[in-house]
Amino acid sequence: MDALLIVGTILAGGFLAGEAAQLLRLPKVTGYILCGVLLNPAVFHPMPRDFVDHTGLVTHMALGFITFSVGGSLLWERIRSMGQSIVWITLLEAEGALLLVFAGFALVLTLFGSLLDTPLTQ
Repeated sequence: MDALLIVGTILAGGFLAGEAAQLLRLPKVTGYILCGVLLNPAVFHPMPRDFVDHTGLVTHMALGFITFSVGGSLLWERIRSMGQSIVWITLLEAEGALLLVFAGFALVLTLFGSLLDTPLTQ
């Protein structure tokens, strides 16, 4: 596949996914991330793996643009007015994720723990 066609596919896909996310009242970044997952050669095969392996600089530039667009939409007055709720949400979300992961691992170890006792090779 031609490199220019791949870059065009990435740009068009990202743009369209961002616009679709905005129509669904989601941040454009959500569409960009979803498009990146769908265009990933490990998920689907729309582009060669070799192209992805050689585009590290482009990936870092794209992440920089996305970060800039997210940071540009933050307003200090709005953050300050929501300060206490932001702290509570952040703490509860982090602790909630920790507890869910711990509970998931405990469940998996309970269900499949006996498999760990058997040797893999005989």
